[in-house]
Amino acid sequence: MASAAAKALTLRRLQAAQFSGTVCGRHCGAVSIRPLHWSCASGPPLATRRSLASFSRQSSAGGDATASSSSSTSPLRKFIYCAAGLAVATPVISLGQAGYSLLEYRRKHANAPRARCPSRGIVACAARESGAGVGGAEEEDSKERQVFEEAQIKSSLEGSEATVGEGSTSVGGRWGILGRLPWKRKIPKAPAPISKGESEAHSLTSTEDDLKFDPRPPLRVLVLGDSLAFGIGQCRNATPVMPESLARSLSRQMDGRTVCWTCQGKPGLTAAQLVKEIEVWTEMERAADADTTAAAAKNPSFARLRSRLLASHGPGFDPSNCGPFDLVVIAIGMGDLKGTALPFLRVSDHENHGDQPTAGTFRGDLERILEQLGEKGLIRRCGEGAKDSPMVMFPALPARPPPIFRRPPLKWFVLPLVKYIDSDKEELAAKLSPNGVGSAMGSGISVAFAPEPTDRMFLDWEDGIGKLWREAKGEAVAVSVGDMEPAERKQLEGDMRAHWGRQPNDEDDVFSFASAGSLEGSSSVSSGVLKALKEYIRHPGAMVVSTDDLHPNDEGYDFWGRCIAQEVERTGWLGR
Repeated sequence: MASAAAKALTLRRLQAAQFSGTVCGRHCGAVSIRPLHWSCASGPPLATRRSLASFSRQSSAGGDATASSSSSTSPLRKFIYCAAGLAVATPVISLGQAGYSLLEYRRKHANAPRARCPSRGIVACAARESGAGVGGAEEEDSKERQVFEEAQIKSSLEGSEATVGEGSTSVGGRWGILGRLPWKRKIPKAPAPISKGESEAHSLTSTEDDLKFDPRPPLRVLVLGDSLAFGIGQCRNATPVMPESLARSLSRQMDGRTVCWTCQGKPGLTAAQLVKEIEVWTEMERAADADTTAAAAKNPSFARLRSRLLASHGPGFDPSNCGPFDLVVIAIGMGDLKGTALPFLRVSDHENHGDQPTAGTFRGDLERILEQLGEKGLIRRCGEGAKDSPMVMFPALPARPPPIFRRPPLKWFVLPLVKYIDSDKEELAAKLSPNGVGSAMGSGISVAFAPEPTDRMFLDWEDGIGKLWREAKGEAVAVSVGDMEPAERKQLEGDMRAHWGRQPNDEDDVFSFASAGSLEGSSSVSSGVLKALKEYIRHPGAMVVSTDDLHPNDEGYDFWGRCIAQEVERTGWLGR
């Protein structure tokens, strides 16, 4: 209002002074006037000149204030725009990163040879040696770790050469203070997870008398789930490693009791789809019985040994008897994670199982799985409050070791989602704890949750020390037999080694920019130092990941199965 009044006053004064002009432009409320003709030679009157000067000063002051205000808010606006852009772009980049990784995995490994599943076997290990208790075991682990680190430091201080991979490259004693650092972590070779093809029948021939050393009925273990139960990523064993490692460790904990294990899994399976898979479990098992009988007919010695085992253990391993099981391990969640983050890629999934009705939440689907186990008779029923109630174990997803989940920005979203999925498992286990009643099945049931192994457990296993390593190294297997013909096992294992051996693994630790294959046998000291750094400064669990950068390898599945068995022992369920 004040600005309009000032303009009107100025125009009236100009008219009174007989001033004629042309308006040529406006800027911030200021009127620019170009004089064309004055009626007097002296120009406009003094009052008019003063009014124009005052009007110009006020207009300039207002424009300067506006410019100052705009410049003061500009950095804040830029910060807000940048923050909003990052908030929108980061999830989009993560989705693109996840989609690219999934498509790249399918391109390389869609037709990869896989372990046979469903698969079954019988395992019996020698009685566990009496040792120290839990506190003594922890103290022994601490001493073993201290001895290991002292040996590494002593070796480096003496100027010993650090062996880098297969090719030897000397880095100690030639780099001053760098040569004194324990570059190389000496990684011993892990014990073989399971018996190999032809040696299977031979080991049984010498241990036929050991089949009767434990009069207790065999413990029946069932492993269900997605690619983690299936054994995707392993390359040296034709049957899933994790179920047999779990069975071995359980048999050892029970002083040699026989354990019959069964594994059923499918890559990409979700919790809702697993409910449907359980419905057809009986038919699939009976169909597998015919294949096993035909395979045994080709090898008379294998057939005789298998018949002796079946006669010794009665219906415990009979494929026509589809239950009940004493322990069920359900490894599920990876397919649900993929379906939630990348639903548009599930249509072209080579392992598409079709859409199944869901309970609305992941936890609801887990409860439906428990109900299906009871309805189909796959888990042993017992009265409420019974001491020998069956157990269902939900292990956490091993999501921290894979390099694909350590790359930002994908890791900022994937790891919290994995924790959310595992929290549903943990809450369900707390609800159906051994002290409570399994309301999901209407009968007593123990539901437990196995957390993900710690970084220290990963490092101890990779360094060949710790409780799990000692038990694996000192295992004396009395019985280890499966339902696969030795010749077929040998052929499949050869195909698996041929495929996975061609796949490079450039991100087995923190330095993703240097290829292990390019440094193999290199004589340059710089490459040797870089490779030694990669071997020493590594991510916990990086050495138990397969070359697909996503699934565990043979040692990883062996380690994971023993961690689950250790958690079963910790619950006290085996002592019932």
